[in-house]
Amino acid sequence: MKTLLLVAFALVTTASSAFAPAQRTVRLFHIEKNTNKNIVCYDANLNTDGTINEKNPVSAYWILHEEDGRREALSWIERKKAFGYTFEKTVNGDFILTPNADEDWKLKVSAQDGEPYAELPISGKPALVNKVVLQIEQGMILPTVKAVELFGKCPKSGTAMYEKKLID
Repeated sequence: MKTLLLVAFALVTTASSAFAPAQRTVRLFHIEKNTNKNIVCYDANLNTDGTINEKNPVSAYWILHEEDGRREALSWIERKKAFGYTFEKTVNGDFILTPNADEDWKLKVSAQDGEPYAELPISGKPALVNKVVLQIEQGMILPTVKAVELFGKCPKSGTAMYEKKLID
């Protein structure tokens, strides 16, 4: 009976893992702040065929460099206000990510030949963004973002691109 249960368990776990698409993650970009060395990472979640996972296209989380470098989930308030996002799939299979902190920004997330990228205009031109730096000042109660620096590269030439946006 014990052997039968072990065989049944092995068959069930093997069958269920065969139907679950294996995934890999690839870093799209990260956000740094001038207040500490911790970063928020945004990774594309890819299916085994290199396409972006429709149910969970991007994962966001902390890397706590100020402590021991461990990975930590965003808190509820961080997901809802500061670093979270909403997404929608376009008709051609790309995803549009809208940061909760600024709904005017739209990042296109796509994959070409299994390699994902995040596209956001830098200085009004298409760019593959790889880093965002927030210049923050501590207010009386809450911190205030004073500037946003965007770093990326031109999708055609690979030339480095940069823009600093001052926030009023």
